[in-house]
Amino acid sequence: MQRSVLIPEGYSRSYRYPLVVWLCRDEREQKVRMRQFPRISSRNYMALFLVQSEETLFDSSRQFWNQNLLELLCELPVHRQRIYLAGVGDCGRAAYEIMTKSNECVSGAISLLCHLPLGFLTKILSEGNAVSALEKKHGSMRLFWMPPYSGQMPKPIADINHDSRSPFWLSRESSLGRLSNVWREIDQFVMRGIYSSNF
Repeated sequence: MQRSVLIPEGYSRSYRYPLVVWLCRDEREQKVRMRQFPRISSRNYMALFLVQSEETLFDSSRQFWNQNLLELLCELPVHRQRIYLAGVGDCGRAAYEIMTKSNECVSGAISLLCHLPLGFLTKILSEGNAVSALEKKHGSMRLFWMPPYSGQMPKPIADINHDSRSPFWLSRESSLGRLSNVWREIDQFVMRGIYSSNF
């Protein structure tokens, strides 16, 4: 597993930083994500960029949190209850799937430009109270989702986005371009989780 760490500006060893773990398919994508990350935040949290083999990334039965990764997290000044997985495309879906199986290690997922498993929104909304439904399934985990298309979304999802207690965030952006609002949205999503009463 190839990995790189982005250290924030004003780095202090005594502060426990939130961590965003970016899943990358190859070295090229790793370099792209490292260039993009400062658009989210250059000061508020650390980023870890992992190049995963397809076998490890897309076989959900494999153990993602291997000993090497756990040892690295122990070496970094990371707040262990503020770790988010992130990815784009297939890596975004993998971030979601790993999150659902790793509630003891991760606080949430940032799944960008990807399709999530069929019916996952139905499950979240099934009890009429989106907050309680997701909390029952995933504890205090949170999800930021940027679908791979733009257009009208079901009204219940719009209601979730405007509820400050909601663990679910839907982006209506359709691009990760330089001026995209999605970077600001991700920052708000992570910072809201940091100050949530769940932690």
